[in-house]
Amino acid sequence: MRSVGMRHKLVFLSATPHQHLIKALELARLKVALIDPAAMNGYSCVGGQGWRQINQPTAIDLIPEDRAYDWIQENQKSILQFWLDYPGSKGAIILNSIASVKRVKRSLSKLFSEHGLSVSENTGFTDHEEAQKAITADLVVGTSTLDVGVDFKINWLLFEGHDAPTFIQRLGRIGRHSGFDCYQAIAFVPRYVYERIDSHGLNAVSRPEFTKLIFREHRQINSFEGYYRRWAPIQAFGIGRQLLHPSLDRRYLAAFRQYQSQAEALWGDSFEHCVERIKSAKEEAVAIGLKKGNPLFAEAASFRGTSSFQCAAITPSGSYSTYNLPTLLSNYHFDVVDRSAFPEWFTAARHCAFHLRVYDLLETRRYWRFFMIEEEAEYLARRITVFAGLRTINATSGDQINTILRNRAIVAFICLHPADSLKRQLKLPLHFPVYDLQVQPGERFCAYSIAFDQAALMLDSILGQG
Repeated sequence: MRSVGMRHKLVFLSATPHQHLIKALELARLKVALIDPAAMNGYSCVGGQGWRQINQPTAIDLIPEDRAYDWIQENQKSILQFWLDYPGSKGAIILNSIASVKRVKRSLSKLFSEHGLSVSENTGFTDHEEAQKAITADLVVGTSTLDVGVDFKINWLLFEGHDAPTFIQRLGRIGRHSGFDCYQAIAFVPRYVYERIDSHGLNAVSRPEFTKLIFREHRQINSFEGYYRRWAPIQAFGIGRQLLHPSLDRRYLAAFRQYQSQAEALWGDSFEHCVERIKSAKEEAVAIGLKKGNPLFAEAASFRGTSSFQCAAITPSGSYSTYNLPTLLSNYHFDVVDRSAFPEWFTAARHCAFHLRVYDLLETRRYWRFFMIEEEAEYLARRITVFAGLRTINATSGDQINTILRNRAIVAFICLHPADSLKRQLKLPLHFPVYDLQVQPGERFCAYSIAFDQAALMLDSILGQG
């Protein structure tokens, strides 16, 4: 911004601002004002004149289990009893699995309807109009789509809190509005977390203090500190080179040089080295037969990352949405369709490699895997790479899916560990997209795993040897 004479003031909102971001802004010599009410004694449990109540007192029960589905099935009547004891209540259930959401919604709908109460769902397949209707129900059941961007007026909440940030984010959904007689949260956490928190013997605690306790005693997730050093320079170069676009007729050459100097000082890598890395990635792409484009550079330069497995989907309700192919392979019946099945106004379909008509939820999770031969997996392991020829095994519409995959050049990182083991060792987020990779026909235990696109870059920043 400074390089082209812009003097904007920006506001960045985050419930959990990370110190890496603050440090980077300061290194960039931007004037930063951190507004942290907790550090400024901006919260009070007493209140009084000049204070505005932003949170209601909430009782919270911790359940020492990772998954909530079985508990919900066994305690349906006690869940309903809260609405009978406190008429007019509104609630939400936030689960990690879309399949669990569907099944919980199905079972609770029948019970709640007997008392004139409504149950809705909100998942990645729920369009905007349906989502707005969903949050007006007496009880809404959803996935992480309920974590952010929804200002719930609820007084009952049940959620799976796999790690500290997720726990705090989801707990923040309840108690935001007054008008209810009772506020109750039920949180599912790993047993060791339950025991650690229980050992404090707390009866009542403020929200800020409870937040500190959760971050101290609960599972932390990897912050990928190496990503900034490894891939931020490439992204910075991608942004800066736009100032040299031929249409600008070198008008911003001085601005580019100023930007280059600041970016190199900030990230500790030269643009000259970035160009070498980009050329090397291009050569690798050409070596596998790619005639145009540079997938690795495109991935590193993108802000949110790309998605090689994004699907345009006609949902069971007939609406149009985009979704992740591996999730659909695991949980849904579907057919591959032509792109012409989607209306012109649904422009996302133009950018998706896969076009599907999705039907019912599977009764049990489908067992499928990505596949490549072991020699190739061993050769490509432990370094960021671009390759084509990936396949799936035991997947719905497998031949059609594999035909599409066969000709796609994909940014990937292959690890010499099974996916679940890798997630534990590296403290990866629950839904971090790393998948088991099968390298032998009929193999039951996978010794390899694979990540794609931005997730591949993130793993490379930790494990990469190239």
